[in-house]
Amino acid sequence: MSLLDAIAAGGEIDARRVLIVTAHPDDETLAFGTLMQRLTGVRIALATDGSPRDMRTQSHLGFPSVEAYRDARHTELVAALAVAGLTPSALIRLDFPDKELAHNLAPFAGRLRGLCTAHGIQAVLTHAYEGGHPDHDAVAAGVALATRGTPIEVVEAPFYRSVAGRFTPHSFTPIPGARGVQVDLTPGEVERKRAMIDCFITQAPIFEHYRPRLERFRHAPAYDFTRPPNDGLVDYEREFFAWSAWAEATAPALAALR
Repeated sequence: MSLLDAIAAGGEIDARRVLIVTAHPDDETLAFGTLMQRLTGVRIALATDGSPRDMRTQSHLGFPSVEAYRDARHTELVAALAVAGLTPSALIRLDFPDKELAHNLAPFAGRLRGLCTAHGIQAVLTHAYEGGHPDHDAVAAGVALATRGTPIEVVEAPFYRSVAGRFTPHSFTPIPGARGVQVDLTPGEVERKRAMIDCFITQAPIFEHYRPRLERFRHAPAYDFTRPPNDGLVDYEREFFAWSAWAEATAPALAALR
């Protein structure tokens, strides 16, 4: 049975050969917080350290350094995983700089490929290519690179994207023929996922109005990462940099997919 079929079927899943790959501390909770409580033995590869080098966020929140904010976010993540019943040993920290994963795509993909080989990974849960955050898109591209030419099943989840100019969470960019699985959370699952989200104290203003109701999954399509995602509506162009800069940074590594 494929991982996607097992998710749809419900119940506990033997996940000793499943790897969750996400960009930042809290991404794993937002997309997979309820699912990963069913994934026995799952590992989580965290791509970035969650602490941008520009110090804008740290200064706003009162953190004196990149390291202090990084450590605070790691502590929050460990607490959230504990709510889900996972120990810190499930976490693999790759610690690439936050907001800079596109510029480190080749080494990131190489390390992921090594992890998949070392742990006999058969399925990966990760980000959709959707234009929400440049690190999210780089994770999607890195997973595609790391799993190319392998039988590894890649299952993606939506995080957020623009739809008609509006911020829209947990919504896939439509792909003709793509099969999606939606898991509606029970009241108890909502409560527990909310408890996980509440562990991320530094992110409280962002998640204040977030109400978990469902989790969505589908097999990752064969994206063309040389074209903008989400029909060209790229959220991070407003805050970080143009998608063309992302494309330029990732082009050398993505040449391997052609």
